[in-house]
Amino acid sequence: MNNNLKVLQERLGYYFSNEKYLKQALFHPSYIQEENLSLTESNERLEFLGDAVLNLSIADILYQRFPNLPEGLLTKARANLISRASITRLGVSICLEEFLFLSKGEERMGGRSRPSSIGNAMEAVFGAIFLESGFDTAKECITRLLKEAIEDMPFAHQLDDNPKGELQEYLMKKGLPLPIYKKISVSGPPHKPIFEYAIYLNQKELGRAIGSRRQTAEANCAKIALKKIKERDEL
Repeated sequence: MNNNLKVLQERLGYYFSNEKYLKQALFHPSYIQEENLSLTESNERLEFLGDAVLNLSIADILYQRFPNLPEGLLTKARANLISRASITRLGVSICLEEFLFLSKGEERMGGRSRPSSIGNAMEAVFGAIFLESGFDTAKECITRLLKEAIEDMPFAHQLDDNPKGELQEYLMKKGLPLPIYKKISVSGPPHKPIFEYAIYLNQKELGRAIGSRRQTAEANCAKIALKKIKERDEL
């Protein structure tokens, strides 16, 4: 485990004046029990706070960014962005699991890669930033980290049909790792490219698909994987 919190702060794009807030956000409940510390020193209270900060931040971002989007689609967009799968994926993207403080037992049982541990800690980090620097700063950090996901939100079909999110939630319920999408090729003219992607689970390729955008190709891959997993019991 890499405890160099400066590296994590660089990835967050936010530097704590008092690192105690950040450390508490990384304290898994199992670590608190093993160290005989007060239960209130775990990251659960900060997770509670961070969840509220994340929810309001995303609601505000979507409301300002998409003034013509109706309430129903705004609600779906927010649910997509703040879902456990989305926040866990964000945590994994900055290797948050490397910095968690876990008990020895939790470590042995694979707690460091557990989606709930990563997702909870990510929300706790947002709570810690809010506690130290207020809502606007926390919202700026959330906006920056979720920039790519937020930019995908104008497409209504992605909000109504979210196979990537459905696949991730299905895998998480089964305690399985998140899928990996790999670019195979990009063909066609620059103004009308065709993206081909493959989806892997446990290093096994479950399918390939194409699309006019990366997101579409990945979504089509997820549909194929979902069908295989549910109908053929590939897992």
